[in-house]
Order: sequence, then C-alpha cells, then structure tokens
Amino acid sequence: MAFATGPAVQGFWHSHRPVETVPGTGFRESWCIARLILSCYPAAMADEIEIAPEHIRTVAVPHQGHRPPSAAPEAAPSPVLERLHALVRRGYTAELGAPGNPDRVVLRHLGLAPDLVLHADGELEGLDARRPRYKRDIEPPARIGGSADADHLRFMRFLDTVPPVTFWHRNRPWRKKYLYLPAVLVTVWLACVMLTVMIFGA
Repeated sequence: MAFATGPAVQGFWHSHRPVETVPGTGFRESWCIARLILSCYPAAMADEIEIAPEHIRTVAVPHQGHRPPSAAPEAAPSPVLERLHALVRRGYTAELGAPGNPDRVVLRHLGLAPDLVLHADGELEGLDARRPRYKRDIEPPARIGGSADADHLRFMRFLDTVPPVTFWHRNRPWRKKYLYLPAVLVTVWLACVMLTVMIFGA
C-alpha cells in the first residue's frame, strides 16, 4: 500500500527517521512510524486540498397566479370587405376611384343581376341610376343592413339568387365596341349613299 506524501509528511519522515536499528526492535519501530504517519496524513491532506465554499442555488419557480401574456385576439373581419369579396366572386365589378361620394362603392354585374351600392357601414342597396336595356326587368333588392345577424342572413340569401357570369356576358363590352358599333356605322353610311344616289340620280 502506497501513501501519498506531502510536504508535511516528508518533513516528519526525515525528522523522525531512526538512525540505528537494534535487532529485534525493527518491527516495533516500523509500527510506531506507521502510526505517526497515519496520524499526520489527514492534516497534510487538509493543508493541500482547498475546500470550496458551498453556494446556495436558487431556482426561480414561476408564480402559479402569474401567466405569460397571451397574444392579442384577432380583430373581427370588416363586414364591408367580406361583402365586397363575396360580390366580386359572384361576378360583380367594383368601380374604385370614381368621383363622387367616397363612402360608397358602386358594383356592376356583368350578367343578369342588379347593380348595387355598398356603403361604408356594410349596408347594401340597389343602384339608383339608369339601367341598361338588358336589365330593365331586373328589380334591385331591398336595402340590406350591415350589423345584425338577420342582415347577414339576408345578404347570403341574396347571393344565392345572383346568376353566374357566362362567356356571353363577359364579352358584351367587346361586342358593343367591335361588333354592334361598326355595324351601326356601316348601316348609316349605306343609307346615306342610297339616299344620295336617289336624289342625284333622278
């Protein structure tokens, strides 16, 4: 068994080492020296080992009554934007940027549905203006509010009555510009030519 030797043990060993060994007393002296070394060994180790002070560790425990701040609730969507998107999906076209009352949006349908006016508070009513010829027999809906649940139900029922827009309805402006108008101009020009021939030919 080997003992760790420190400065204190080595000094004690050199100072108490026996000079002469008498026959028959070697075991006794060795036992005394071993006991002295064992008695000094803890003190020497205590001088060399640095004992670190104990630190008290505190664990932060969240309070049961304190809760992390929750996210702010999402704001309810605007009824005006909801109705505007729903009407556009049904074939209506919004006239944005038109001069006049900025608190309303005029919505015109390309098919056989009444033209509407959407107000800033979500109310919906028919457009009080001259109707196209193909919409003269189509009556606009009664005024629909924008706040109560019953008004929202009436609006959804009105959407169910809006017919879908077909290809024939979509190309109506193109037909007016490139088909009907040229046909009318050609007809008027031929009538003028025939009238001129009849007058000067006679």
